[in-house]
Amino acid sequence: MSDKVAWVRKSAFESLGSFNLEPSPLVPLLRQGFSDPDPAVRDSAYWGWSELYEREKLDDEVVVPPVIAALADPAVQIRLRAVISLGRIVNLRIEGRPPDRERFPHPPQPSFEESMTKVVPALNRALSDPDPSVRIQAAHVLKEIAGYTRRRN
Repeated sequence: MSDKVAWVRKSAFESLGSFNLEPSPLVPLLRQGFSDPDPAVRDSAYWGWSELYEREKLDDEVVVPPVIAALADPAVQIRLRAVISLGRIVNLRIEGRPPDRERFPHPPQPSFEESMTKVVPALNRALSDPDPSVRIQAAHVLKEIAGYTRRRN
């Protein structure tokens, strides 16, 4: 993770998300990538983060805050990756997949509505992003949330 060559760090972070290992040691390693000076490396770290979330059923409270923080990244590819990652999180929550409590004994996962109290405002802010691809993707995810909420009520 500390190699001087960016593509080596990028490859390492991409690989971390797909390792079938206990996620506890992977979480801090992936977090290191969020502050890498190279946007391609940060992008790989966020990609690995969402892969880990999807595969390991981690808590929203662990996964969502750094993804929301990425919406303020100066690089458009990171902001777009953040919106795409939030979309993946939303889709997994819509599917009703809870975290694995046997492997990760955390407090109970918040309800869908509680989880969305952080996600929806962040996506609403992304609707004002200077880049149209970020705005379009944010609108798409918000539409999915609204559709699911209507179907539930």
